[in-house]
Amino acid sequence: DGSDRPIRIGVGVHTGTVLMGTVGEEARLETTAISEAIDQAIHVEALTRTLGCDVLFTESVELHLQQEERDRARWLGRFPFVRASRAIAIHEFFAHEEAATIARKQDSRGTMERAVGMVLRGHSAAGARLLDEILEQHPGDGAASHWRMQVQIPGGSSTSNMPANDALPLES
Repeated sequence: DGSDRPIRIGVGVHTGTVLMGTVGEEARLETTAISEAIDQAIHVEALTRTLGCDVLFTESVELHLQQEERDRARWLGRFPFVRASRAIAIHEFFAHEEAATIARKQDSRGTMERAVGMVLRGHSAAGARLLDEILEQHPGDGAASHWRMQVQIPGGSSTSNMPANDALPLES
């Protein structure tokens, strides 16, 4: 359309075992991979649009990160996925963002994680207050906006895409 709007992409990262095979003749080989891990990676990538984040990864990836990388990430909750036996922890990786955004997300990481935990545990009002604090400082925080929309709106209804209570964060 001729606009100078930047192209936005979302990256979802997950690890797991896959079954991969190649069939065909030398002139026309086809490779296919199937597994639950691939399905989950596709769902994580789709969550980048829902949560307004560029890069998301699962708890299976977190286990492989160095501390410096963990310092540039924040937990965004546990989300149920099709064919997954339990809800999966999702984290946002933000090391590629502008320095001011990195600093803001690092500073508000604890507040964000407490807010999401409260919302998932049914403490909507307390979670909403914390999310409002984050959004007051940075109205463009997609993940905070997503979770704020999940909270019961006074005098109205909620958008009920809430994960079940089994989607609570793992205790460490």
